[in-house]
Amino acid sequence: MEKLKARLNQVRRDKVRYENLYKDGLISAHELEEIQTQEKELENQISSVSAQLLAIKKQQEEIDKNIALILNEKNTVLAYKSFLLSLEAKKKNLEKQKEEAEVYHAYTKLYSPVDGVIAKKFHSEGDVLNSGEPVYAIVDPNSFYVLVLLEETKLKGVKKGCPAKIKLDAYPDKDFEGVVDEVLPASAATFALVPRDISAGEFTKLAQRIYVKIKITKGDRSLLKVGLGGEVEIKRSF
Repeated sequence: MEKLKARLNQVRRDKVRYENLYKDGLISAHELEEIQTQEKELENQISSVSAQLLAIKKQQEEIDKNIALILNEKNTVLAYKSFLLSLEAKKKNLEKQKEEAEVYHAYTKLYSPVDGVIAKKFHSEGDVLNSGEPVYAIVDPNSFYVLVLLEETKLKGVKKGCPAKIKLDAYPDKDFEGVVDEVLPASAATFALVPRDISAGEFTKLAQRIYVKIKITKGDRSLLKVGLGGEVEIKRSF
């Protein structure tokens, strides 16, 4: 019972925190509803177990009174003792059920390997999941980067560590800065879903584009979203 109460207190503290986060727009209404549901489930479990334990206690007290009145009737006393043992067994069984309920309740919590925001929900309440199956796609704002397609003729002087200025179409009045983190070793066409077939001869020369990965070092990361477009100015190093 103490474990259930401790767990309920923790969930209530979490609910207050979630309510504040929801007011600030940092979590969804669904996440707030989940913590509220957990609180209600724990309250119901505590009420149920408390009622059953109280009933057992009252039964035990009544049995003790009856035993005191019929001490001279051995057979009756033995019968009540047997009944008491059955109640003890029932009590232990209820306590075991309570422990199992706590274990199953722990399985309802999901833990993300990183701090971030939910980008996609793969399942809804009531779905049956297999072990290892994803439920949410989490985006870590600290892992955002810019992927630039740079023509091969403009790669000279572009290497790891080169500073870059970033302008996003969604936020033209916001400035972002970064550094070249990596110049990928293959052109964009190399791993395209439908690569060009040059087995019969290729007479049209096209400038290939190379991916350049830029790590964001300065700017309001809370504004960033996966897939935003923009322009990048890279300062070359010769």
